[in-house]
Amino acid sequence: MRKMPAVFLALCLVLASASNGYQLSAKAKEAAAEVSQVVPGAQVTKRALLVGINRYRNSSAIPNLSGSINDVEDMKALLIGKFNFAPENIMVLTDEKATHAGIISAFENHLISKTRTGDIVVFHYSGHGSQMKDVTGESPSGLDETLVPYDSRDPENKVFDISGSELKPLFRRLAEKTTNVTVILDSCHSGTLVKAIRPVRMIPPDQRQPPPVTRSADAIKGLGVGLSPKLQNRFLYALIAAASSREVAFEHVVEGKQHGALTYFLTRALRNAGAGVTYRDIMDVVTGTVTLNFSTQHPQLEGLQADQHVFGDSDSTAETYVLASPSPDGRVSLQAGQVYGITAGSIFEIYAPGTKRFETPSTTKIQVTDVMPFAAYGKLLSGSGVQNFSRAIEREHSYNGMQLFLYFDPASDSAQFRSLRNAVSSYKHVQVATDLKNAHLLLKRDAERLLTLGADQTPYSPPLQLIDTDLELKFKAQIDQWARWFNVLSIHNANPAISAGIAIKTKKDGQTRDPFAQIGPLGPTVFEGEQVEVTVSNKSTKDLYFALLDLQTDGSITLIYPPAGTHEVLKASGVFSRTFYTYLPQGKTEVIDVVMLMASVREFNAEAITRPPVREVIPTDSIGKLLAYARGLRPDPPASPIVTNPAGSTIMSSGPIRLDDWVTDQKVLKVRAN
Repeated sequence: MRKMPAVFLALCLVLASASNGYQLSAKAKEAAAEVSQVVPGAQVTKRALLVGINRYRNSSAIPNLSGSINDVEDMKALLIGKFNFAPENIMVLTDEKATHAGIISAFENHLISKTRTGDIVVFHYSGHGSQMKDVTGESPSGLDETLVPYDSRDPENKVFDISGSELKPLFRRLAEKTTNVTVILDSCHSGTLVKAIRPVRMIPPDQRQPPPVTRSADAIKGLGVGLSPKLQNRFLYALIAAASSREVAFEHVVEGKQHGALTYFLTRALRNAGAGVTYRDIMDVVTGTVTLNFSTQHPQLEGLQADQHVFGDSDSTAETYVLASPSPDGRVSLQAGQVYGITAGSIFEIYAPGTKRFETPSTTKIQVTDVMPFAAYGKLLSGSGVQNFSRAIEREHSYNGMQLFLYFDPASDSAQFRSLRNAVSSYKHVQVATDLKNAHLLLKRDAERLLTLGADQTPYSPPLQLIDTDLELKFKAQIDQWARWFNVLSIHNANPAISAGIAIKTKKDGQTRDPFAQIGPLGPTVFEGEQVEVTVSNKSTKDLYFALLDLQTDGSITLIYPPAGTHEVLKASGVFSRTFYTYLPQGKTEVIDVVMLMASVREFNAEAITRPPVREVIPTDSIGKLLAYARGLRPDPPASPIVTNPAGSTIMSSGPIRLDDWVTDQKVLKVRAN
């Protein structure tokens, strides 16, 4: 493996003030250089510690979560299948194993003691974050950000959270061995209480007096290490945090399975990325997508590794595989399941153990028949057999659901509410959820108004007046539009065989600006009236039909290119640019704007997603079929596999849809008033 150039310092170096930058002594420079050097041909090991906590021992003081274990299993499968981490080098601590002592011991014995010069190290925590009294005297607020272990907040006052000051010396010792350190924290540390539909990964600060620090003050001062981002480039390793220091981190529901919003969108972006992707490349996508779903959450990327390859690795495979082995009952088992996005009916090709390139089709194919949260099984469609630890590549995916989940507030129940619920029951792209945490939208009564609220309780639509004689028609139109909006955003190809992407720059007063170059705390931002240039690049060897959609957080979907009734083809390796102007809907001071690219080797009609619901023939091309499902069309009579959705009813999946002839890409921007 090629060694990445060293561009950041070991954690043991003293951090000067933000205005003066980093001042290094000659001795410190020598130490940093020594850490950075790798002997040519030396074996570099990839190692990870993944911590996920759903259930806490003291549940009366710490609410349980649902998505943390899903997060670490999803991340584990990604590290193995995308970045070639050996399974034996990944330690997973969940629930009762993730005690205060257990986490610190694993950090000492699995990460620090085993790591050698130049190794690649990942620490991922998924669970509650909080605050506790600062015992170092460094925090102006008097509070230290924390990770909440399984056994914290105990009635005997013997176990406390893991504070940033406790982790600082550990990170310093780890960074003395390698500069390739990535920290991912899917938790929040604000201590701010919020009301939300979805669970948040935060509990109030611990007001108990923690034990005195057992280290000298010099051992922890000036390391530039913490648990929540505060200053750009303050962190001397790559830190990906779920939210800023004053925000909370939400759990996100996909097909009835809960995940941390950060981890879900981060792993999805990484699976779909090409080889040698950088942290900034990935967080360009992740930051906007998380904020699109949870408007009050803004993931953060900090540290001097922001423009380095993810996990310090420049030679990972561009395609994501899952491990496959023969099962004693004659089936083939996959070491990933629902949490990873595997669905019944999907088709995988099987390659020999150790394969890194998958361009040549395999003669061995399986179709998934049974899916559990962390594993799946399939039947052999062709080929003579499967070896242990083979590599499976998805070639056709069954998209389940494509539905908007609504939750009607029981406290608002009335004959009128039941009538509205029945009014949308005929929509095949809408389901009424029986569990609030599975809902995209919450419908509740406020005096004589009907409110439509998102997962973080922010209004999604202007209130409807319950005394309006056209209430039912307006409600149905509103829900149909939101169903299309959410469903279009869910159209995603996790393993495309072709490559195309979009880039965005703005122009104003003769100045050109890349809003993704230096992402601020609120994500990529443009201003009303700015000229936006969207560039589409066909990175494949085939001509591609393409379309650009604009989705705003008022629920609108606009086809911005090509003009209605036409089709546009971009030649192989070609580039296309088009200029638009940003705008804000009436009465809005800011919106989130999604520019979405759809491209395919086959002709498709993206304009259809903007049409009123009518009965029509479902297209046969991949994108056309998914757009039809997004706006509520279904085969009649049923011709697709039946699955159970989070609302408890049965729905049809799309059936296997080819992944080799289409691709999507999107950029998410915040448009603000000047």
